[in-house]
Amino acid sequence: MQWIDRDIRISHKDLMNSLSLIFALAYSAVLSYLPSAAFRDRENYFAYARNYEEIFLRYDSFLGKAFNEPLFLAFNYLGRIFFAPEQMPSVFVFIISFSVSYFVFKSSRNGVMLFFSFVILLLLPQVFHLQLVTLRQGLAVSMVIWAVLITRKEYFIALVILAAGFVHSSFFIFFVMYILDVALSGQNYSNRYYLRLFAQIMLSLVISISFIYLAQLLGARQATAQHLTSGVNVGGGALVLWSFVFFILLTRSRYYFYQDQTVRLAFIGILSYLTMYFISPLAGRFIISFLPFIIAAIVAKFSYRDVVLVFVIILAGSFSFVDTVKNNSLTPYGVSYFGF
Repeated sequence: MQWIDRDIRISHKDLMNSLSLIFALAYSAVLSYLPSAAFRDRENYFAYARNYEEIFLRYDSFLGKAFNEPLFLAFNYLGRIFFAPEQMPSVFVFIISFSVSYFVFKSSRNGVMLFFSFVILLLLPQVFHLQLVTLRQGLAVSMVIWAVLITRKEYFIALVILAAGFVHSSFFIFFVMYILDVALSGQNYSNRYYLRLFAQIMLSLVISISFIYLAQLLGARQATAQHLTSGVNVGGGALVLWSFVFFILLTRSRYYFYQDQTVRLAFIGILSYLTMYFISPLAGRFIISFLPFIIAAIVAKFSYRDVVLVFVIILAGSFSFVDTVKNNSLTPYGVSYFGF
């Protein structure tokens, strides 16, 4: 009987992995075929694909070149070998949406949570924005996702997060936050649990105050970028939502908090967002990088609290979806295309 039960468990795991792969491929194929004209900033990505060399040479200093996403330009250079400039955004969308969806689906505890995770990906406007509008940020997130899928080794994940900073410079901040959390981990779980939370809060405060100065010092164009003052309009409801998510996750085992890399990243993202919310325009855009890890951490369990949390997220997303994507993600053609 033990062998039969083991075979059943293995078969169920294999089935879930296969379903995750199939659904992720179908999901990402659909998103990649959506017309580029429907989404904001696609002209900028066409320009990256056409003029990657000119953009790289635009910055004279080494720091200017290093902190203005040279790896993203390299991705465009490699992509141009196989695709036309107008196809590159769709290629990026496929990579991003497949990485995000496969990771979230694979993390799902069972078929019920896999279905709910699919609904969340469809209805949470910030995830929509990550996969279809902020493509540099989405590619950087995808790199970290695959690092977490491949290994639990902290040094490898840290190196990938650092490399992702050369795709989207906000990941240098992500790197500092991750390194701080790893450094404070240790073996004494109970004593360091609150220390890690406090340290992330303090670091987020420092980053909120000093980010623009550091960006100017390093020659990053984000120092004057308009999106840092506009960003994705998530509203006051998002503060309530992610506060609720944070407190639900706090009720889980502290051992789980220490050992699971997905949960570690989810906590870093939520804490930084809640800390930055009232004092920095970074908050709304920064949490987008952590959403796949937050969603994956939620659907990885199957209790009444997790089901309630999923329903709350779906409800919040469905209420805000149309207005948020109309105002932040879609062009006038996109609003018409989706019938909004």
